[in-house]
Amino acid sequence: MRHFAILSFAALALNVSAAAWYVRTDGFDGDDGKTWETAQGTIRLGIDNCKPGDTLFVEEGVYHEGIILKDGVTILGGCTAYEPWSRNRDHKAKTILDGTGLGTRLVSCNSDCVLPTYIENFVLQNARHNQRGGGAWLRGKVLMRYCVVRGCSGLQCGGVLIKGNLPEASALGAQLEECLIHNCSATGHEWPDAGGVANFDGTLTHCTIANNYGDRYGGIHSESSVFACTMWGNKNEYGFVDPANYVSDESESGLSRADEGFESHFFEQPWLNTNNEAEDGPHFRDPATFAGVPVTEAEEAIMQAADYSIGAPAHRIATMKPALPRNYEPQIEPVPYPCEYTIPSYIAHRINPNAPLQPKEDPYCIVATLNGDPKTRMAFCWFTNEGVNEGKVEVIPTVNRRSTDSHTQRTYNAHTTTTVPLHYAISTSGILTKAKLDKNTAFRYVVHKAIATDLQPGTDYLYRVGYEDHWSEYRHFRTADTDEGEFSFVYMTDSHIQNQEYIDEARLCAEAVAKNEKNARFCVFPGDFVDTGTENNSEWEWERWFEEAMKPVLMQMPLVPTDGNHDDSPLLNYSYHFNTDSSFNSVTGVRPQFSGINYSFTYGNMLLIAFSMQDFWRGGYDYATETSEYLTRDLGGWFRQQVQSHPEAEWHVGLVHKNLFSGSDHQRDKETPLMRATMLPVMKECRMDLVLQGHDHTYEVIGPVDPDTRKPILSAISGDTYNVKDGTLYFIGATCGAKRYTPLTREEMEASKHIHKVENYYDLFTGLFTQPGAPSYTRVTVKKDHLLLESFKVQENGKIELFNTLKITH
Repeated sequence: MRHFAILSFAALALNVSAAAWYVRTDGFDGDDGKTWETAQGTIRLGIDNCKPGDTLFVEEGVYHEGIILKDGVTILGGCTAYEPWSRNRDHKAKTILDGTGLGTRLVSCNSDCVLPTYIENFVLQNARHNQRGGGAWLRGKVLMRYCVVRGCSGLQCGGVLIKGNLPEASALGAQLEECLIHNCSATGHEWPDAGGVANFDGTLTHCTIANNYGDRYGGIHSESSVFACTMWGNKNEYGFVDPANYVSDESESGLSRADEGFESHFFEQPWLNTNNEAEDGPHFRDPATFAGVPVTEAEEAIMQAADYSIGAPAHRIATMKPALPRNYEPQIEPVPYPCEYTIPSYIAHRINPNAPLQPKEDPYCIVATLNGDPKTRMAFCWFTNEGVNEGKVEVIPTVNRRSTDSHTQRTYNAHTTTTVPLHYAISTSGILTKAKLDKNTAFRYVVHKAIATDLQPGTDYLYRVGYEDHWSEYRHFRTADTDEGEFSFVYMTDSHIQNQEYIDEARLCAEAVAKNEKNARFCVFPGDFVDTGTENNSEWEWERWFEEAMKPVLMQMPLVPTDGNHDDSPLLNYSYHFNTDSSFNSVTGVRPQFSGINYSFTYGNMLLIAFSMQDFWRGGYDYATETSEYLTRDLGGWFRQQVQSHPEAEWHVGLVHKNLFSGSDHQRDKETPLMRATMLPVMKECRMDLVLQGHDHTYEVIGPVDPDTRKPILSAISGDTYNVKDGTLYFIGATCGAKRYTPLTREEMEASKHIHKVENYYDLFTGLFTQPGAPSYTRVTVKKDHLLLESFKVQENGKIELFNTLKITH
């Protein structure tokens, strides 16, 4: 059992050499805090006085502040001013930290505590935090005992987060003992979305976790130890596949009770009975008086008089009758099918009756993509409701983006396909609840694909899709010039659409691109458009990517996509949504999951090769020998053929989602060494100058990398200029969305060398290696003698800030 001795805290508090400090509700911050008579009025200032081994005594009452624990300091609430402190005092007496209006966490640790640190007899209530733990974040050797955490909320966790950074061998994680966590919530869609407790490396003993709510886990998500605890009346969002309480099967846990839980063998059998009067029920004496948890003084008195009281070791079972908070159980309303309105507008109208409805014949999820020669061709794709099979694209050359030449208008008919039923949404998006949809809601759509041919080089065009009385708005693209000189394109990646926060962040970036990059010819996007793939795909996420998050960019320029690992789904959403060259699938020995993920085109003096390594496992592969038939034979052979077919291209640029070299936790992915072993020879033979990657969500400038030695060519770097004559520069421009990773340190990379198998990995990161902390994109300007990469991060007001500049020569 993972405990550090509680007696050490008592001894620490009573050590005659340690100092005592005092805080009371009517104290004066200008006093010294050394006695009750000279007590200060702010707990934070009292903590500032303390040194390791000291004890801070805090009077009962309400304090509107958050506190930061200090290493080795004991903080005792529930004290009565001017009376000696006693270990036998009534543990129901509480000191309240009230977070109303503060917008901050109530108890924090700036870093892992390495000395025993103690907090007792506090109520943490009404905290609203926009990041991790709402009530408390405990790290290292912290023991929180006889505390109540109620009405707190946060993104990753509502009540208490236990997560430190100390190595397992050097310290044990924090502990909660005899605590009650209730009515807390985590609704920010930030994994694990645990309403009550997120326990990554600590220990819970004899705690009650009741009536909390989380998007994924309502009561607790624990990857560590949980002993003799009770989980009661917790709820997660309707439709989430796991129950509200989770304790990892890899942890050292047991003897807990829950009304529902997983892994079940850590909970006593049978689980806690929902019958209040049953022997294994909650045993609340007067459930008719109120349901749930106490919210008034009268209800608090009833609860304290009942079987359960904080700190009473004789009774470990919760006393609360479960209540279902509002909006936990939505009323399901069937969707009329076939629907008389477009699916996006109908769902929006169910959420907000003021949202306008559009006829079912109208097109949506519209995108133009490069497919073939960009001087004379442009491809298009869009969706309509099932049964709407008519569709075409109308293309009009323009003198500028406002005036049209209707005499040269051309129309191209679309080829249509009806999709398999696509799952509409998962519960953690919030859409099922808001729109009152069943979790199994699925729709068929009609996919329209068309290609405009015989276009004029170097010409601005407007286009619209649909048919008479059901046309879309006009959008824009420009064909490549016959002799294209200098030009620019935009790189964005990893929007991970999953809820409104992610939509808003990606749209902020897209609006900045639309405003500031009007001369960009196209936008490259190397995957993870959405967050939810597999058979539990969310077509709503794709819909919002096209209709809301990226629409400002898609209105203005064509897209150059390839797939990411989160886009993978056997239902083939990716293939339905894009119209790129799919000839690879007709010539390869092993067919990848999607069509149109491996293709190339020349634009001016650049050959761009979009490719995917997602399907490395199709055909024969072996992690031990780092071999993949698909990557070596099919993808590698095709790759070489593209380069050989375009000897005139002066610049070779790749576009791929997964990294050959990675600076975040993805370097620990076991398939990465296999990908390097099979694709680095291809990069060398094809003389790849630059590879634009995704997947890592950090800003990384890697190399140029010698493909044989896998070391950086330092002699090729001069300031911000990188010569790629003898190696490839690998680039990751962070993310255009809200999901951001932290770059690993040199020490962390060395610790994973047995997985990534690269000597001195950290030295590969020769340029800027950081986290911008905001949505970002990169403008790539292609010139005859160099490539210029200018990266921007987008501020909350939509303004852009130049973040970094690279010049690539060869």
